[in-house]
Amino acid sequence: MAPTNPSCREILASLVKHSCYFVLNNNTHVKGIWSFTPQRVGAEWFPKMKKAQVSEFAWTYSPSKLSQVAT
Repeated sequence: MAPTNPSCREILASLVKHSCYFVLNNNTHVKGIWSFTPQRVGAEWFPKMKKAQVSEFAWTYSPSKLSQVAT
């Protein structure tokens, strides 16, 4: 099952296509609450990245308090 978020599908396809094993999720410019909830990230996105052989994942938080609350 592919991620339901179209952006996530594109990212996952690109990770596989280019044999990328490291991801930096840079949220420094995110403002407000994001819609891809942490529950979906944990249940859907991370397992799919693991299956695509991603071995390292770094996450930078946004300075926005609303964005930080979403995670």
